Amino acid sequence: MLRSAPAVWEREDTLLITQDEGLEYFRGLEMTRIQVMVSSRSHDPVSDADQTTLETARRRLKKTIEAVLAQDGRAAFEVWISEEGDPAAADRSSWEECIERARACDILLALFNGHSGWSPKGSSIGICQAELQAAVDSAPEKVRLVWLRCDRTRSSVPEREWDQAFRQYVDRLSIFRGAMADSAEDVVRESMAALRDAVVELTRAGSRSSRLGLGYQGEALDWNRLSFANRKGRMEEVLAEELLERPGSIGLTDREVVVLVSGKPVLACCHAVPAAMTIAGARELVGQPFLRDHEYLAAGSEDTNGPVHIIACVGRVSDAQARRQLGFPDATVVATPFGVWIADPIQKMQLLFLAGCLDSTSTRHQVQRAFAWLSRTGEEAQLLDRAISRARIARAVGAEQIRSSDLSPGGKTATGKRAGRSPVYPRTKGGSGV
Repeated sequence: MLRSAPAVWEREDTLLITQDEGLEYFRGLEMTRIQVMVSSRSHDPVSDADQTTLETARRRLKKTIEAVLAQDGRAAFEVWISEEGDPAAADRSSWEECIERARACDILLALFNGHSGWSPKGSSIGICQAELQAAVDSAPEKVRLVWLRCDRTRSSVPEREWDQAFRQYVDRLSIFRGAMADSAEDVVRESMAALRDAVVELTRAGSRSSRLGLGYQGEALDWNRLSFANRKGRMEEVLAEELLERPGSIGLTDREVVVLVSGKPVLACCHAVPAAMTIAGARELVGQPFLRDHEYLAAGSEDTNGPVHIIACVGRVSDAQARRQLGFPDATVVATPFGVWIADPIQKMQLLFLAGCLDSTSTRHQVQRAFAWLSRTGEEAQLLDRAISRARIARAVGAEQIRSSDLSPGGKTATGKRAGRSPVYPRTKGGSGV
Protein backbone atom coordinates (compact mmCIF):
# COMPACT_ATOMS: atom_id res chain seq x y z
CA MET A 1 0.00 0.00 0.00
CA LEU A 2 1.16 3.56 -0.71
CA ARG A 3 0.65 6.37 1.74
CA SER A 4 0.88 10.04 0.90
CA ALA A 5 3.89 12.18 1.76
CA PRO A 6 4.85 15.68 0.64
CA ALA A 7 7.43 14.60 -1.93
CA VAL A 8 7.97 10.89 -1.33
CA TRP A 9 5.66 7.86 -1.24
CA GLU A 10 6.62 4.88 0.91
CA ARG A 11 5.54 1.28 0.47
CA GLU A 12 5.07 -1.08 3.39
CA ASP A 13 8.31 -2.81 2.38
CA THR A 14 10.03 0.57 3.09
CA LEU A 15 10.97 1.01 -0.59
CA LEU A 16 11.00 4.74 -1.26
CA ILE A 17 9.89 6.17 -4.59
CA THR A 18 9.49 9.75 -5.67
CA GLN A 19 6.09 11.28 -6.25
CA ASP A 20 6.76 11.47 -10.01
CA GLU A 21 7.63 7.77 -10.05
CA GLY A 22 4.43 7.01 -8.18
CA LEU A 23 2.35 8.96 -10.66
CA GLU A 24 4.00 7.11 -13.52
CA TYR A 25 3.20 3.84 -11.74
CA PHE A 26 -0.50 4.69 -11.58
CA ARG A 27 -0.53 5.96 -15.14
CA GLY A 28 0.82 2.59 -16.18
CA LEU A 29 -2.08 0.87 -14.44
CA GLU A 30 -4.51 3.25 -16.15
CA MET A 31 -3.11 2.48 -19.58
CA THR A 32 -3.99 -1.20 -19.15
CA ARG A 33 -7.67 -0.23 -19.46
CA ILE A 34 -9.55 1.10 -22.47
CA GLN A 35 -10.21 4.78 -21.84
CA VAL A 36 -13.78 5.83 -22.73
CA MET A 37 -15.06 9.38 -22.49
CA VAL A 38 -18.76 10.30 -22.50
CA SER A 39 -19.40 13.78 -23.88
CA SER A 40 -22.75 15.52 -23.51
CA ARG A 41 -24.73 18.07 -21.62
CA SER A 42 -25.25 17.26 -17.94
CA HIS A 43 -28.38 18.99 -16.66
CA ASP A 44 -30.68 18.64 -19.68
CA PRO A 45 -33.42 16.00 -19.36
CA VAL A 46 -33.07 13.04 -21.70
CA SER A 47 -36.41 13.83 -23.34
CA ASP A 48 -39.75 15.47 -22.67
CA ALA A 49 -41.19 12.07 -21.73
CA ASP A 50 -38.23 11.05 -19.56
CA GLN A 51 -37.08 13.86 -17.29
CA THR A 52 -34.05 11.89 -16.11
CA THR A 53 -31.09 14.21 -16.43
CA LEU A 54 -28.23 13.36 -18.75
CA GLU A 55 -25.95 13.46 -15.72
CA THR A 56 -27.87 10.55 -14.19
CA ALA A 57 -27.89 8.70 -17.49
CA ARG A 58 -24.13 9.23 -17.84
CA ARG A 59 -23.48 7.82 -14.38
CA ARG A 60 -25.55 4.73 -15.19
CA LEU A 61 -23.71 4.35 -18.47
CA LYS A 62 -20.33 4.63 -16.76
CA LYS A 63 -21.27 1.91 -14.26
CA THR A 64 -22.58 -0.36 -17.04
CA ILE A 65 -19.50 0.01 -19.24
CA GLU A 66 -17.01 -0.51 -16.42
CA ALA A 67 -18.80 -3.75 -15.46
CA VAL A 68 -18.17 -5.21 -18.92
CA LEU A 69 -15.34 -7.79 -18.96
CA ALA A 70 -14.45 -6.94 -15.36
CA GLN A 71 -12.77 -9.90 -13.67
CA ASP A 72 -11.09 -10.36 -10.30
CA GLY A 73 -11.45 -6.69 -9.55
CA ARG A 74 -9.75 -5.66 -12.80
CA ALA A 75 -11.80 -3.64 -15.27
CA ALA A 76 -11.29 -3.63 -19.03
CA PHE A 77 -12.81 -0.15 -19.41
CA GLU A 78 -12.36 3.09 -17.53
CA VAL A 79 -15.01 5.73 -18.23
CA TRP A 80 -14.39 9.42 -17.73
CA ILE A 81 -17.31 11.79 -17.18
CA SER A 82 -16.84 15.34 -16.00
CA GLU A 83 -19.11 14.80 -12.97
CA GLU A 84 -16.70 12.27 -11.48
CA GLY A 85 -13.46 13.46 -13.04
CA ASP A 86 -10.44 14.52 -11.04
CA PRO A 87 -10.09 18.26 -10.48
CA ALA A 88 -8.20 20.00 -13.25
CA ALA A 89 -4.55 20.76 -12.59
CA ALA A 90 -3.81 24.22 -11.30
CA ASP A 91 -2.10 25.21 -14.55
CA ARG A 92 -5.12 24.56 -16.78
CA SER A 93 -8.86 25.24 -16.79
CA SER A 94 -11.73 22.73 -16.75
CA TRP A 95 -12.21 23.52 -20.48
CA GLU A 96 -8.62 22.50 -21.22
CA GLU A 97 -9.01 19.39 -19.08
CA CYS A 98 -12.09 18.27 -21.05
CA ILE A 99 -10.43 18.94 -24.41
CA GLU A 100 -7.31 17.03 -23.39
CA ARG A 101 -9.44 14.10 -22.22
CA ALA A 102 -11.24 14.07 -25.57
CA ARG A 103 -7.93 13.96 -27.43
CA ALA A 104 -6.39 11.28 -25.24
CA CYS A 105 -9.29 8.84 -24.83
CA ASP A 106 -9.46 5.59 -26.79
CA ILE A 107 -13.20 5.89 -27.52
CA LEU A 108 -15.47 8.93 -27.29
CA LEU A 109 -19.24 8.52 -26.98
CA ALA A 110 -21.03 11.78 -27.80
CA LEU A 111 -24.67 12.10 -26.69
CA PHE A 112 -26.06 14.69 -29.10
CA ASN A 113 -29.20 16.75 -28.41
CA GLY A 114 -28.40 19.87 -30.46
CA HIS A 115 -27.06 21.93 -27.53
CA SER A 116 -23.42 22.90 -28.05
CA GLY A 117 -22.83 23.35 -24.33
CA TRP A 118 -21.32 26.10 -22.23
CA SER A 119 -18.50 28.18 -23.64
CA PRO A 120 -15.86 30.43 -22.09
CA LYS A 121 -16.19 34.17 -22.40
CA GLY A 122 -15.49 35.42 -25.91
CA SER A 123 -15.97 32.03 -27.57
CA SER A 124 -18.77 30.96 -29.91
CA ILE A 125 -18.00 27.23 -29.65
CA GLY A 126 -19.58 25.21 -26.87
CA ILE A 127 -17.75 22.56 -24.86
CA CYS A 128 -19.72 19.70 -26.46
CA GLN A 129 -18.66 20.77 -29.95
CA ALA A 130 -15.09 21.44 -28.81
CA GLU A 131 -14.79 17.97 -27.25
CA LEU A 132 -16.23 16.28 -30.33
CA GLN A 133 -13.99 18.23 -32.67
CA ALA A 134 -10.88 17.51 -30.58
CA ALA A 135 -11.64 13.79 -30.67
CA VAL A 136 -12.35 13.77 -34.41
CA ASP A 137 -9.17 15.70 -35.13
CA SER A 138 -7.05 13.31 -33.06
CA ALA A 139 -8.56 10.01 -34.32
CA PRO A 140 -11.96 10.09 -36.06
CA GLU A 141 -12.26 6.30 -35.95
CA LYS A 142 -12.68 6.40 -32.17
CA VAL A 143 -15.75 8.67 -32.18
CA ARG A 144 -19.31 7.36 -31.90
CA LEU A 145 -22.48 9.44 -31.83
CA VAL A 146 -25.69 8.65 -29.93
CA TRP A 147 -28.52 10.86 -31.16
CA LEU A 148 -31.12 12.02 -28.62
CA ARG A 149 -34.53 12.54 -30.16
CA CYS A 150 -35.33 15.58 -28.05
CA ASP A 151 -33.87 18.70 -29.68
CA ARG A 152 -32.38 21.16 -27.16
CA THR A 153 -31.27 23.79 -29.67
CA ARG A 154 -31.58 27.18 -28.00
CA SER A 155 -33.79 29.95 -29.36
CA SER A 156 -31.88 32.90 -27.93
CA VAL A 157 -29.32 34.91 -29.89
CA PRO A 158 -26.41 34.29 -30.41
CA GLU A 159 -26.71 30.83 -28.81
CA ARG A 160 -29.07 29.69 -31.57
CA GLU A 161 -26.39 30.34 -34.21
CA TRP A 162 -23.84 28.45 -32.10
CA ASP A 163 -26.11 25.41 -31.81
CA GLN A 164 -26.93 25.51 -35.51
CA ALA A 165 -23.22 25.57 -36.33
CA PHE A 166 -22.78 22.56 -34.03
CA ARG A 167 -25.53 20.65 -35.83
CA GLN A 168 -24.03 21.50 -39.23
CA TYR A 169 -20.66 20.22 -38.02
CA VAL A 170 -22.22 16.96 -36.81
CA ASP A 171 -24.14 16.54 -40.08
CA ARG A 172 -20.87 16.73 -42.03
CA LEU A 173 -19.32 13.95 -40.00
CA SER A 174 -19.49 10.42 -41.36
CA ILE A 175 -19.48 8.55 -38.05
CA PHE A 176 -21.48 5.78 -36.41
CA ARG A 177 -25.02 6.78 -35.45
CA GLY A 178 -27.31 4.36 -33.67
CA ALA A 179 -31.07 4.54 -33.23
CA MET A 180 -32.67 7.59 -31.60
CA ALA A 181 -32.67 7.58 -27.81
CA ASP A 182 -35.93 8.60 -26.07
CA SER A 183 -35.16 7.58 -22.50
CA ALA A 184 -32.31 7.03 -20.08
CA GLU A 185 -32.61 3.30 -20.79
CA ASP A 186 -32.27 4.03 -24.52
CA VAL A 187 -29.18 6.14 -23.85
CA VAL A 188 -27.47 3.25 -22.09
CA ARG A 189 -28.56 0.68 -24.68
CA GLU A 190 -27.59 2.73 -27.74
CA SER A 191 -24.32 3.80 -26.13
CA MET A 192 -23.41 0.17 -25.45
CA ALA A 193 -24.20 -0.68 -29.10
CA ALA A 194 -21.97 2.19 -30.20
CA LEU A 195 -19.22 1.05 -27.85
CA ARG A 196 -19.38 -2.48 -29.22
CA ASP A 197 -19.11 -1.13 -32.78
CA ALA A 198 -16.10 0.96 -31.81
CA VAL A 199 -14.29 -1.90 -30.08
CA VAL A 200 -14.84 -4.25 -33.03
CA GLU A 201 -13.79 -1.70 -35.66
CA LEU A 202 -10.77 -0.41 -33.75
CA THR A 203 -9.59 -3.93 -32.98
CA ARG A 204 -9.79 -4.90 -36.64
CA ALA A 205 -8.02 -1.70 -37.67
CA GLY A 206 -5.31 -2.36 -35.10
CA SER A 207 -4.89 -5.90 -36.36
CA ARG A 208 -4.51 -4.64 -39.93
CA SER A 209 -2.10 -1.91 -38.85
CA SER A 210 0.05 -4.42 -36.99
CA ARG A 211 0.67 -6.13 -40.30
CA LEU A 212 1.67 -2.93 -42.08
CA GLY A 213 5.38 -2.66 -42.69
CA LEU A 214 5.91 -6.42 -42.56
CA GLY A 215 7.31 -6.71 -46.06
CA TYR A 216 9.28 -9.81 -45.18
CA GLN A 217 6.39 -12.29 -45.03
CA GLY A 218 3.07 -13.25 -46.60
CA GLU A 219 1.70 -11.47 -49.64
CA ALA A 220 3.93 -8.44 -49.01
CA LEU A 221 6.93 -10.70 -49.49
CA ASP A 222 5.41 -12.03 -52.72
CA TRP A 223 5.01 -8.47 -53.97
CA ASN A 224 8.60 -7.69 -53.01
CA ARG A 225 9.78 -10.50 -55.26
CA LEU A 226 8.15 -8.91 -58.32
CA SER A 227 9.89 -6.62 -60.76
CA PHE A 228 9.03 -2.94 -60.68
CA ALA A 229 6.71 -3.27 -63.67
CA ASN A 230 4.87 -6.32 -62.35
CA ARG A 231 4.61 -4.95 -58.82
CA LYS A 232 3.26 -1.69 -60.20
CA GLY A 233 0.69 -3.61 -62.22
CA ARG A 234 -0.43 -5.66 -59.22
CA MET A 235 -0.80 -2.55 -57.04
CA GLU A 236 -2.89 -0.84 -59.71
CA GLU A 237 -5.09 -3.89 -60.13
CA VAL A 238 -5.88 -3.94 -56.41
CA LEU A 239 -6.63 -0.21 -56.44
CA ALA A 240 -9.09 -0.63 -59.32
CA GLU A 241 -10.69 -3.69 -57.72
CA GLU A 242 -11.28 -1.81 -54.47
CA LEU A 243 -12.73 1.20 -56.28
CA LEU A 244 -15.12 -1.11 -58.15
CA GLU A 245 -16.47 -2.25 -54.78
CA ARG A 246 -17.88 1.21 -54.17
CA PRO A 247 -21.62 1.57 -54.94
CA GLY A 248 -22.31 2.81 -58.46
CA SER A 249 -18.73 2.39 -59.71
CA ILE A 250 -18.11 1.48 -63.35
CA GLY A 251 -14.86 0.16 -64.76
CA LEU A 252 -13.79 1.78 -68.04
CA THR A 253 -10.51 -0.11 -68.36
CA ASP A 254 -8.44 -2.23 -66.01
CA ARG A 255 -6.91 0.96 -64.53
CA GLU A 256 -9.70 3.54 -64.86
CA VAL A 257 -12.85 3.47 -62.75
CA VAL A 258 -15.72 5.93 -62.65
CA VAL A 259 -16.76 6.39 -59.01
CA LEU A 260 -19.65 8.36 -57.58
CA VAL A 261 -18.67 11.42 -55.55
CA SER A 262 -21.67 13.18 -54.02
CA GLY A 263 -23.77 11.35 -56.61
CA LYS A 264 -21.74 12.60 -59.60
CA PRO A 265 -19.44 10.47 -61.81
CA VAL A 266 -15.73 11.15 -61.34
CA LEU A 267 -13.01 9.30 -63.23
CA ALA A 268 -10.38 7.78 -60.92
CA CYS A 269 -7.13 6.75 -62.59
CA CYS A 270 -5.01 4.17 -60.77
CA HIS A 271 -1.22 4.40 -60.61
CA ALA A 272 1.50 2.96 -58.39
CA VAL A 273 5.04 3.73 -57.27
CA PRO A 274 6.48 0.22 -56.80
CA ALA A 275 9.34 1.25 -54.48
CA ALA A 276 10.27 4.07 -52.14
CA MET A 277 9.52 7.58 -53.37
CA THR A 278 13.23 8.36 -53.01
CA ILE A 279 14.01 5.99 -55.90
CA ALA A 280 13.83 7.94 -59.14
CA GLY A 281 13.22 4.87 -61.29
CA ALA A 282 10.09 4.05 -59.29
CA ARG A 283 8.73 7.62 -59.33
CA GLU A 284 9.28 7.96 -63.07
CA LEU A 285 6.97 5.03 -63.75
CA VAL A 286 4.17 7.39 -62.69
CA GLY A 287 5.56 10.75 -63.70
CA GLN A 288 2.87 13.42 -64.13
CA PRO A 289 -0.18 11.53 -65.42
CA PHE A 290 -2.40 14.62 -65.35
CA LEU A 291 -0.61 15.85 -68.49
CA ARG A 292 -2.79 13.40 -70.41
CA ASP A 293 -6.07 14.01 -68.65
CA HIS A 294 -7.71 14.83 -71.99
CA GLU A 295 -6.85 11.32 -73.20
CA TYR A 296 -8.15 9.68 -70.05
CA LEU A 297 -11.47 11.51 -70.36
CA ALA A 298 -11.89 10.36 -73.96
CA ALA A 299 -12.75 6.88 -72.66
CA GLY A 300 -15.63 8.15 -70.53
CA SER A 301 -19.00 9.68 -71.22
CA GLU A 302 -19.59 13.39 -71.65
CA ASP A 303 -20.83 13.78 -68.08
CA THR A 304 -17.73 12.19 -66.52
CA ASN A 305 -15.73 14.59 -64.35
CA GLY A 306 -12.09 14.67 -63.38
CA PRO A 307 -9.95 12.76 -63.56
CA VAL A 308 -8.54 12.27 -60.07
CA HIS A 309 -5.30 10.31 -59.88
CA ILE A 310 -4.93 7.77 -57.06
CA ILE A 311 -1.34 6.66 -56.55
CA ALA A 312 -0.48 3.65 -54.38
CA CYS A 313 2.97 3.94 -52.80
CA VAL A 314 4.98 1.21 -51.14
CA GLY A 315 6.56 3.51 -48.56
CA ARG A 316 5.91 6.84 -46.93
CA VAL A 317 5.05 10.00 -48.84
CA SER A 318 6.08 13.47 -47.68
CA ASP A 319 4.55 16.82 -48.53
CA ALA A 320 7.69 17.78 -50.44
CA GLN A 321 7.62 14.57 -52.50
CA ALA A 322 3.97 15.13 -53.42
CA ARG A 323 4.70 18.72 -54.46
CA ARG A 324 7.62 17.62 -56.62
CA GLN A 325 5.45 15.01 -58.30
CA LEU A 326 2.86 17.69 -59.06
CA GLY A 327 5.60 19.89 -60.50
CA PHE A 328 5.16 23.11 -58.52
CA PRO A 329 4.93 23.96 -54.82
CA ASP A 330 1.96 26.35 -54.73
CA ALA A 331 -0.80 23.79 -54.18
CA THR A 332 -3.25 22.61 -51.54
CA VAL A 333 -1.48 19.82 -49.66
CA VAL A 334 -2.98 17.81 -46.80
CA ALA A 335 -0.91 15.21 -44.97
CA THR A 336 -3.14 12.46 -43.54
CA PRO A 337 -2.58 9.18 -41.70
CA PHE A 338 -3.15 7.31 -44.98
CA GLY A 339 -0.96 9.46 -47.24
CA VAL A 340 -1.01 12.87 -48.91
CA TRP A 341 -3.83 14.68 -50.72
CA ILE A 342 -2.68 17.37 -53.15
CA ALA A 343 -4.73 19.62 -55.43
CA ASP A 344 -3.84 22.47 -57.77
CA PRO A 345 -6.31 25.34 -57.15
CA ILE A 346 -5.65 26.86 -60.61
CA GLN A 347 -5.53 23.98 -63.08
CA LYS A 348 -7.65 21.74 -60.80
CA MET A 349 -5.39 18.66 -60.96
CA GLN A 350 -5.91 16.31 -58.01
CA LEU A 351 -3.65 13.52 -56.78
CA LEU A 352 -4.16 11.17 -53.84
CA PHE A 353 -1.00 9.40 -52.63
CA LEU A 354 -1.69 6.31 -50.51
CA ALA A 355 1.24 5.31 -48.30
CA GLY A 356 2.17 1.85 -47.02
CA CYS A 357 0.58 -0.18 -49.84
CA LEU A 358 2.66 -3.31 -49.24
CA ASP A 359 0.01 -5.90 -50.13
CA SER A 360 -3.63 -6.13 -51.16
CA THR A 361 -4.93 -5.83 -47.58
CA SER A 362 -3.04 -2.65 -46.76
CA THR A 363 -3.82 -1.15 -50.17
CA ARG A 364 -7.55 -1.74 -49.83
CA HIS A 365 -7.49 -0.43 -46.28
CA GLN A 366 -5.84 2.82 -47.36
CA VAL A 367 -8.45 3.33 -50.10
CA GLN A 368 -11.22 2.87 -47.54
CA ARG A 369 -9.58 5.31 -45.13
CA ALA A 370 -9.14 7.90 -47.87
CA PHE A 371 -12.78 7.85 -48.95
CA ALA A 372 -13.95 7.88 -45.32
CA TRP A 373 -11.81 10.98 -44.76
CA LEU A 374 -13.21 12.69 -47.87
CA SER A 375 -16.76 12.08 -46.67
CA ARG A 376 -16.15 12.92 -43.01
CA THR A 377 -14.37 16.22 -43.63
CA GLY A 378 -16.57 17.45 -46.47
CA GLU A 379 -13.56 17.44 -48.80
CA GLU A 380 -15.49 15.29 -51.30
CA ALA A 381 -17.56 18.36 -52.22
CA GLN A 382 -14.35 20.26 -52.95
CA LEU A 383 -13.04 17.28 -54.89
CA LEU A 384 -16.17 17.24 -57.04
CA ASP A 385 -16.01 20.98 -57.74
CA ARG A 386 -12.40 20.70 -58.87
CA ALA A 387 -13.16 17.56 -60.89
CA ILE A 388 -15.94 19.35 -62.78
CA SER A 389 -13.59 22.22 -63.58
CA ARG A 390 -10.76 19.86 -64.51
CA ALA A 391 -13.02 18.03 -66.97
CA ARG A 392 -13.82 21.31 -68.72
CA ILE A 393 -10.13 22.20 -68.94
CA ALA A 394 -9.11 18.73 -70.18
CA ARG A 395 -11.84 18.62 -72.82
CA ALA A 396 -10.83 22.08 -74.03
CA VAL A 397 -7.23 20.86 -74.36
CA GLY A 398 -8.40 17.77 -76.26
CA ALA A 399 -10.54 19.85 -78.64
CA GLU A 400 -7.66 22.24 -79.26
CA GLN A 401 -5.31 19.37 -80.06
CA ILE A 402 -7.79 17.98 -82.58
CA ARG A 403 -8.26 21.44 -84.11
CA SER A 404 -4.51 22.00 -84.37
CA SER A 405 -3.99 18.58 -85.93
CA ASP A 406 -6.74 19.22 -88.48
CA LEU A 407 -4.88 22.32 -89.61
CA SER A 408 -1.74 20.32 -90.43
CA PRO A 409 -1.24 19.07 -94.04
CA GLY A 410 -3.57 16.13 -94.70
CA GLY A 411 -5.01 16.36 -91.20
CA LYS A 412 -2.14 14.26 -89.87
CA THR A 413 -0.04 14.57 -86.79
CA ALA A 414 3.73 14.87 -86.76
CA THR A 415 3.96 11.07 -86.58
CA GLY A 416 1.99 10.70 -89.81
CA LYS A 417 -1.14 9.32 -88.11
CA ARG A 418 -4.52 10.94 -88.59
CA ALA A 419 -5.55 13.02 -85.62
CA GLY A 420 -8.32 11.96 -83.30
CA ARG A 421 -9.21 11.50 -79.65
CA SER A 422 -7.07 8.86 -78.06
CA PRO A 423 -9.52 6.37 -76.52
CA VAL A 424 -7.35 5.29 -73.61
CA TYR A 425 -4.09 6.09 -71.94
CA PRO A 426 -1.12 4.18 -73.49
CA ARG A 427 -0.11 1.16 -71.40
CA THR A 428 2.77 -1.13 -70.85
CA LYS A 429 2.65 -4.56 -69.33
CA GLY A 430 2.07 -4.26 -65.61
CA GLY A 431 0.43 -0.83 -65.64
CA SER A 432 0.22 2.54 -67.26
CA GLY A 433 3.49 3.90 -68.53
CA VAL A 434 4.10 7.58 -68.18
